[in-house]
Amino acid sequence: MNKYAEKMLELIEAEKKLRDIVNEIADKREKIKVLRSSIAPIEGQIGELEMDIHDLCDQMIFARRKVEGLKGVKP
Repeated sequence: MNKYAEKMLELIEAEKKLRDIVNEIADKREKIKVLRSSIAPIEGQIGELEMDIHDLCDQMIFARRKVEGLKGVKP
């Protein structure tokens, strides 16, 4: 086999490997997109729960101050 034919075979193999890599990257990007779309609602729920906790902490502070104030009241 002459040098030209050897180089052409190398080129064909290199192009095949490149296509395989590009396809694998595309597959992984698609998986990432699917995973992100599936966790988006969960992230929203987490954010809502964090806001609820923040609001409840504010209520707890107010209630604790009220309890402490009432403890100081003598009959």
